[in-house]
Amino acid sequence: GRVLVRTAAGVEPRLVNVDRDLLVIPSVAIHMDRAVNKGTALDPAVDLLPLLGMEDKGAFRRLIAAAAVVLIVLGIAAPVKALTGGYQKKLLAKLRDMGDPELMAEKLELFYESTEPVSGVRLSREFVFFQSGPHSILLRPRDLAWAYQSTTQHRTNGIKTGKTYAAILRTMDGAQYTLGMTEDKVQKLLEAIHNTLPGVVLGYSKEIEQAYRKNRELFARRWDEAAAAAAAPQPEPVQDSVPTEQ
Repeated sequence: GRVLVRTAAGVEPRLVNVDRDLLVIPSVAIHMDRAVNKGTALDPAVDLLPLLGMEDKGAFRRLIAAAAVVLIVLGIAAPVKALTGGYQKKLLAKLRDMGDPELMAEKLELFYESTEPVSGVRLSREFVFFQSGPHSILLRPRDLAWAYQSTTQHRTNGIKTGKTYAAILRTMDGAQYTLGMTEDKVQKLLEAIHNTLPGVVLGYSKEIEQAYRKNRELFARRWDEAAAAAAAPQPEPVQDSVPTEQ
């Protein structure tokens, strides 16, 4: 279901997954409705309002907090199908693999609230999140090995009819994600990856393709080099001396 929550930015919707019946839509018993055999016209604003009964004021909030699956509570703007069933289990398993579930949930929520998607992809030094068809994909930055633009020339009866573009994201485990978008958006995404994820190889060539297929350890080493460069002490900026009159 969907609930509205108060945040620093105002009231926002959140999707929740409650594992039991929570609300009831009451109706008059058949034997007490004299017009039941004549057809019943229901008023959605009156007759279809769900009711919730709780023994104390804070019970509803506690129930929602306990039942909400973390990735759904984050309010991810994705099809509900992508956050239910097998897809949801994969996301939760990925989150557990990253470390302590509660700690990772807090970090993931902060990540989602503090980042804006670039061409549909959210990026930070801790997470990468995007939709690939019905799937919600959650990666660690080091999971991403290679990114480049794909351009497809379309023809009808030998006549060029236009081009389509996609960002291709390839991971350390050999998976490939094709994200269709305009050429401008592809370039913006690749620029964001360059600025945020320095260990990712950018651009396509046959040599890179061959290296990716035969030895992805080379791509892991690039991440190691990027991490070492980031951890190295930076030289202090040289301050120009202010000229003085002699």
